[in-house]
Amino acid sequence: MALPFGFLICGFTMLVAMMGESTPQITQLMPVLQSPLVSIHVMVIPSNMMCHVAMKKAAQMLEEGYNDEENAAYCLALAEDVKTGIEKYAIVNTEEFGRIYAYETDGLGHYVLMDDANSPSLLSMPYIGYCEKDDEIYLNTRKF
Repeated sequence: MALPFGFLICGFTMLVAMMGESTPQITQLMPVLQSPLVSIHVMVIPSNMMCHVAMKKAAQMLEEGYNDEENAAYCLALAEDVKTGIEKYAIVNTEEFGRIYAYETDGLGHYVLMDDANSPSLLSMPYIGYCEKDDEIYLNTRKF
């Protein structure tokens, strides 16, 4: 009986401790994870990069395939908003490598410098179509 009660109290304490910090709505980035227990920070940058690319492709499909200019414009606006958020909150200056992309951020100046073996990842940026393979920040991120 004591163990389940301890888990309950621990979970409640963590929830209260993370309230207001878990999903800041101050950036243009899309929160990928809503749980503070699953991710260190809620904005996963490679997923936002893939969102940017997907919204641009959706806009092209809506415009060319369905002549839906209104929704195409909405998709393009969302894509540019996400890209602005990436450029503003996800690029970190390091002494050794210069400007690199963070893997996660919270939009409050905290970030995680790492990469994941899955796709999307920071190394897969040219593959998913976010940037060219000779992009300076991408190359610095690869060096990291």
